[in-house]
Amino acid sequence: MTTIAIGKAIQAFRREMNLTQEELANRVPIHRSVLARIENGERQLPSAYDTVVSGLSWKLALEIADERSGGYISNILEDVPNLDLHPAALKDVLLKQLAEAGKALERLIWQNIFLLRSAKKMLRLYGMR
Repeated sequence: MTTIAIGKAIQAFRREMNLTQEELANRVPIHRSVLARIENGERQLPSAYDTVVSGLSWKLALEIADERSGGYISNILEDVPNLDLHPAALKDVLLKQLAEAGKALERLIWQNIFLLRSAKKMLRLYGMR
């Protein structure tokens, strides 16, 4: 992401919400002239404002995360162009992956228990324990 992308995203959000620069600047809070320069791509959004601006919109949050991660989200979208990035959809995907990871972990634990029991039996069988 570039400085222009995040600024344009903020500008698009502001216009979508029918806010003036002054109104949005008061919400952040940031000076209106700084906001104008961010929207025009003349200045980066200071990272100290990431949390506040991200809280305004999930789309802004994704734009900021993408910029701060060097385009990580953009790269994912190139690989999976139909990925739904709405938080509810992401939550469903993450919960499914978490459940799958939990099942895989449980299988690994049972395999290790089986291996330990087998090793104990072999040690007893050969009189090593």
